[in-house]
Amino acid sequence: MDINKNSLPEDRFSIIEFFNIRKSYVPKSLGIPVLSDVNFKIDSGEFLAAMGSPGSGKSTLVNLIGLLGWLTEGQILVRRMDRNRMSDQELVCLRGLEIRFVFQTFYHFSHLTDIENFLLPTFASSRISIDPRRHVSELLEIMRLHNCMCYKPSELLGVQSKRFSIACTLINDFEILLVDGPTRNLAA
Repeated sequence: MDINKNSLPEDRFSIIEFFNIRKSYVPKSLGIPVLSDVNFKIDSGEFLAAMGSPGSGKSTLVNLIGLLGWLTEGQILVRRMDRNRMSDQELVCLRGLEIRFVFQTFYHFSHLTDIENFLLPTFASSRISIDPRRHVSELLEIMRLHNCMCYKPSELLGVQSKRFSIACTLINDFEILLVDGPTRNLAA
């Protein structure tokens, strides 16, 4: 797996730092290493892309950056807080305030319309800085989904569903955006 970063001015501060990260999966007591000796930092405003063949650890890396799951060895700092020393409640709080995910699989509530699914994350946010309904309209226009607001998730086409998931992720303020694979063919 290759990790490519853009370069930004030196006055940025680190949001995420990985030190000697190892992650293994242990089925039937056989340690299957997925990540070994991973070291990097992600600064505020920086973009990072992890590229590699299937099974190279990209999704595992995204999950660890997003504070999902446990590492086998090493240290992850998020805003200089040690992930290994955080309680489950602190992890949930940090994920809720700072981290947004766009997964390979799209999670929508089938009984809600798209606009209702879209607004759902705003109910849990204590940091939303603008009117959510106005922001929804703007994001749906940008993502070319403004005609789909009254649809149910099952009524969206594949590309529309991908765009919708990304737009839902962008509704609240956040510091870290993690995208795991669903960005192919979005221009279609």
